[in-house]
Amino acid sequence: MKITETQKIIKTVVIDYENGIICKYHTTDGILTSYIFSDSNSTNLKYVKDVDCLLSTPFYEQSNLITNIETISELEKFNMFDNLFYIGGHSDGMLADRNGNFLSIPTRLDDVFCQCFLHIEKKEEKCKKILDSLNQDFLISTNIEEIPSYNWSDDKKHHYTLDLLVKIPNDVYQKILGDKTFFDDICRLEMFNYLKIKKDDQ
Repeated sequence: MKITETQKIIKTVVIDYENGIICKYHTTDGILTSYIFSDSNSTNLKYVKDVDCLLSTPFYEQSNLITNIETISELEKFNMFDNLFYIGGHSDGMLADRNGNFLSIPTRLDDVFCQCFLHIEKKEEKCKKILDSLNQDFLISTNIEEIPSYNWSDDKKHHYTLDLLVKIPNDVYQKILGDKTFFDDICRLEMFNYLKIKKDDQ
């Protein structure tokens, strides 16, 4: 019988880029196994090559755009700091640049929101009129949905509502968000009200 014992050498290294960004990485026997970019507040940041695509992607698909770095050399030479983002994904649905500024992304006003917060439970034709009254420049996709019978309001005769995917300008998004760190249903309500303003009135 022959027994051989091997010892793995595991290291943790921190790169300070001296611009408010650090990278902490781990190696096993000199091979990169994991890394995390973060800012001075220890907020985890992700590297994304295609920024335009990131900004036009809903939060539930953004994780697919994260770019992986394969080698220690790439980390040491890294200089694409404007491509580092906080990607909240399913935890909060928010996106922020490396300086902590929240950014406008496609936001869904789903059928539950439209029924409960916008009180849209109407004929299909009336839903279409509401859709036509909105500023189409900010609508990515629209649907008229039939509300399931178990969610019908007793005082309504017709049970259709909207389901929208919306992206508003970044300055408007940030103004609506204000000091909040989460784009909640009250913010979504303000977003919908903004959609009711036609281009000529803005």
